[in-house]
Amino acid sequence: MYLAYNYVGLVVLLAEAHFNAERLNLPVECPIQESQLTFKYIAPPQILRYGGFMGAVHAGQYAFDEGGGRHYRHVAKLDPFGGLSMAERNEALSHQKSQVTTNEAYQLAARWLRAIDVDVPELEKTNKVEVQQRWFWSHDKTATRVLLPIFDVRWGRWDDPKVDVVVDGRTKEFIELRQEDDSFSKRPAELIKNVDQLLAIPDEEFQKYSPLQRSNLVARFAVDKPDPTAVGANR
Repeated sequence: MYLAYNYVGLVVLLAEAHFNAERLNLPVECPIQESQLTFKYIAPPQILRYGGFMGAVHAGQYAFDEGGGRHYRHVAKLDPFGGLSMAERNEALSHQKSQVTTNEAYQLAARWLRAIDVDVPELEKTNKVEVQQRWFWSHDKTATRVLLPIFDVRWGRWDDPKVDVVVDGRTKEFIELRQEDDSFSKRPAELIKNVDQLLAIPDEEFQKYSPLQRSNLVARFAVDKPDPTAVGANR
């Protein structure tokens, strides 16, 4: 059902995932093909009344999420701590050293955001940036605060940030980049346009489309005009 909508939705999700993977130099084979995905989700059209288009794909070790009313954008490493419980994770991390300071964690986070077209100077005009290193209380008699090599870099209110980056101080890589409000992103605010017209295409009609017709469909309804053949969704 809604085959044309699902097709265009997958193409634009793959294109955004490809953009992020390339710009962030992630260890993901690019261009990202549909055959590489371990998970894909395109929110049903009924969800559109609550916001914009939404969807997610997982490729390699990373999840790529897009959409919603405020148009969030998330890129996150899947299972960064190997399935450990919080207590096990804290214990393991407490024996590992960070290779970065809080200031260096900020510099890394800002660099990654710039790489995916976030206007960091504009973001910081109206949103305070704060960096905190994660910690936990030791379970021995001293009950001391034990620092962990993980840093949270947030812009905006700490408990409801506009942008949030989690930095792994052990490897100088990110664990998660979250844009809960993409107002400061130079990427398209919406991924699909004229959704009502797209939804009006009958499944029977779409199933008869040639590869060229499907490519033209993407050109008609995708805001950023990705190439369906380049992202491996030309089915």
